[in-house]
Amino acid sequence: MAQFERYHPIMTAHYQLDWLTQFKLTDINRLRQQTNTGETVVETANYVNRQMSTIMQNQALIWGIQDKTSQQFNGIIGLSKLTGNSSEATLVLTLTPDADARQVVSELVEHTAAFADKELHRSTLLIADDVPLKSLFLQNGFASNGTYLSRTVD
Repeated sequence: MAQFERYHPIMTAHYQLDWLTQFKLTDINRLRQQTNTGETVVETANYVNRQMSTIMQNQALIWGIQDKTSQQFNGIIGLSKLTGNSSEATLVLTLTPDADARQVVSELVEHTAAFADKELHRSTLLIADDVPLKSLFLQNGFASNGTYLSRTVD
């Protein structure tokens, strides 16, 4: 398997994906507070350090999302559960309130699925069935099995 640390930055038509260390900690903290109310900047810094450690250990990939036009931080996307010989990976996506969710899901999920298949040999992406953007994932090739949403690259 490839060394994960080389997978940055990644450019798509409208977004740049880069390590969380390339973004303002306060922006990441605001995003994390959506689900971790009261999280401090120190706790967010610890989170970023843990995520970078999993990348360097080839266990996961996680990127901050930056809109290429506005240069605004739009959220976090990642692939986890990348150890072992499974054909599956877990997709993680959290967006800021001002991100264009429809465009992000459409563009980045397609790109991430192709990337996972080609670079990591993970043909199936899984995401929790109760994800806030469930309807957008279903519109973009995911199917529900009651526990997970899944998408397999053809």
